[in-house]
Amino acid sequence: MRLFRRAWRVQVGPFESTDLDCTFKVSRSVAARPGTCELSLYGLSAEQRSQILALPRRRPFGSAVQVVSAGTILEVSAGYVDEERPVIFRGNLRRAFQKRQLPETWLELSGGDGEYAIRSARVRRAFAPDTSVRDVLRGIAEAMGVGVGNVDETSAGASLGDVGALYAGGHVVHGSAADALTSVCRSAGLEWSIQNGVLQLLPRGQAATRSAVMLSPDTGLVGSPEKTGRHSAKASCLMIAGLQPGSLVELDSIVLRGTYRVSRMELSGDTRGQEWGASLDLVSLAYYESRRLFR
Repeated sequence: MRLFRRAWRVQVGPFESTDLDCTFKVSRSVAARPGTCELSLYGLSAEQRSQILALPRRRPFGSAVQVVSAGTILEVSAGYVDEERPVIFRGNLRRAFQKRQLPETWLELSGGDGEYAIRSARVRRAFAPDTSVRDVLRGIAEAMGVGVGNVDETSAGASLGDVGALYAGGHVVHGSAADALTSVCRSAGLEWSIQNGVLQLLPRGQAATRSAVMLSPDTGLVGSPEKTGRHSAKASCLMIAGLQPGSLVELDSIVLRGTYRVSRMELSGDTRGQEWGASLDLVSLAYYESRRLFR
């Protein structure tokens, strides 16, 4: 059974393992909000637990993020043997504590993807006349401390309404980097999110991939999808490489068919149990197309 062909890798700072048992829950979306990861690590030695607990981390502090240091990388990859094992979460460690229920002791860890960039990063920069949308987006990404991702590719076709793709009189950004990025993207017809420490730009309402992932009972769909609104649905599936926020999926089930965009996904796994898959929040592609038609 595919259940018993699972493969995973966990990294916390310098520590990494491909065989220690763990549970994880990862939440990511196309919205401009941090991704999150809750991770439990079992079977660690007392020395390994002490080393991980001593690692620096970024801690949430109210609505912002308290920067303790440059941060410790928390990364989780999950998939199946002999298949691609994609990184499902890469961010900064923000909490770590030890739990004990005799005879077992384990660590509970949590991480945030893009927390500092979204909640705390500031930008103060003036761009010269005839600066392109791309260069402004790159400048803001640099201030946020995230990778530029697909900025060059996506911004190539972006324009500022009737004035084209250049800020003829220059442009000044000052204050919250996330707010500045939202403002530029809104003007250029784009939406943004941070995925595994990298900026993802999408033309508003469009998908991150051109081809759709087929979801049917024979291709990874688990149970029956549920219609949650006129244009929205929920579905569960196996871990599928390439499935990410913004991806297209083609639902093919008895109760629901159609092309949808993944707006949010929650990935969960327990290496010692049955749970190992994804829960998807979906919005019909026809909904986005109708909005573009009547805009």
